[in-house]
Amino acid sequence: MAGKRPSVLALLMIGCQLAAASAARAGTIGFRNDTKITVIVQGVGIVNNIVIQGRRHTLQPGAFYFERIVAGGTKIFVIVDARQPTRVLYKGPINFAGADLFFSIVGTEAKLKDKGKSSNSPGKGGTAVKDQPLASVDLVPTMAPAIAPMVTPVPMVPPLRRAVTPSKPR
Repeated sequence: MAGKRPSVLALLMIGCQLAAASAARAGTIGFRNDTKITVIVQGVGIVNNIVIQGRRHTLQPGAFYFERIVAGGTKIFVIVDARQPTRVLYKGPINFAGADLFFSIVGTEAKLKDKGKSSNSPGKGGTAVKDQPLASVDLVPTMAPAIAPMVTPVPMVPPLRRAVTPSKPR
């Protein structure tokens, strides 16, 4: 029995080192929607030639979210229009090496094809720029927003009551 203990202890130590090494590579990736439309962001990873789809996140204009990435490597992110989910606005790889990443989703407007009309006049020939749909979006690396740390409130505990002993009459 004494001969098996060092091997079990060695396996336990190796397991702890591997867990610490994988935790060191883990990080987060975040996105902020700086467009005027609601978008859906989904990450896709490939593990052992199997496509693993992540959870879909619906981002309202101005909203942001963070996603924890456990394994490093190249992740593919797809951004679609929430009103037209078949309309892909962005699809591209992001190389994740373990450092925290944060991207701003910025829209690019569609080019107008007018025939001599001003693009800003909502008259017969042109349409207003604000009504133009997004042609695509770009991911711009930026700083993550400052988030207040999660503080757990201290539970209200009633004060301890001491047992009152009746005093003896004098």
